[in-house]
Amino acid sequence: TFKRCLTLREKVEGPDSPDLAITLRNFSELYKAQRKYDLAKAPLERALKIDERSLGRDDLVVSRDLKNLSYLYRAQGNLPESARLLERAIAIEEKTWGPDSPDLYPDLNNLASAYNFQKKYAQAEPVLARAVSIFEKAKGPDSLYVAEAVQHLAVVYALEGKNTQAEPLFKRVVAIEEKALGPENPELVVDLNNLATVYSSLGKYAESAKVLERALRIAQKARGPDALEVAKQLRKYSEVLRKVGREAEAQKLDTQADAIQTKAGQPAKPK
Repeated sequence: TFKRCLTLREKVEGPDSPDLAITLRNFSELYKAQRKYDLAKAPLERALKIDERSLGRDDLVVSRDLKNLSYLYRAQGNLPESARLLERAIAIEEKTWGPDSPDLYPDLNNLASAYNFQKKYAQAEPVLARAVSIFEKAKGPDSLYVAEAVQHLAVVYALEGKNTQAEPLFKRVVAIEEKALGPENPELVVDLNNLATVYSSLGKYAESAKVLERALRIAQKARGPDALEVAKQLRKYSEVLRKVGREAEAQKLDTQADAIQTKAGQPAKPK
């Protein structure tokens, strides 16, 4: 068992052995796989201390320990501590890889996510803006990596109600994806919906309707006319059509959505 292995290794190699830290990390992973996050923390915290003493506080192994520990705190809902650990891990990685390394992106994204869950959008903004800048330098402005990073930043602006700032970012995401994937790729549907939502929030219902009509066509072509995803798009489109006074068209779309849902065994929308 892990406990027996841990005891034996501690006796043979001493309590501060780097090999003991490996065993402790394995022990932590076992508990993590069982979702016993509180039990997983103690061996990992001990491994972190061993690694700091034996390898130095700025070693990438220490950074890995910090990220794993951050995950455990996040799983338990302790987002401030999770973010603090990630901040330190990122600082170590910056020293090793440089401040513009694309390898920083996953951790920057996770840090921004931890801020978002705490509704600390002002702190998430510069982290995500930095992620955009890193990928622009490393991959070029039209890369799908850039599109993903820009989308995350746009979502934060939208969550803050900064829709005038979110609008050009969502437009940029759509433009990059069109160029890289083609104008009818189903990956566009999510970002077209995001753009439409921002338009509606700004009172630009005519623009929102055009975007949603396009998203509907893409979904129909990609998924088939009877897909439940198409029913959802029909509902979104009908809601905006009502905003611009096109009630008759909206009713037809709702009827189509009802038929799709009924065929799939789902209840139609209440009248």
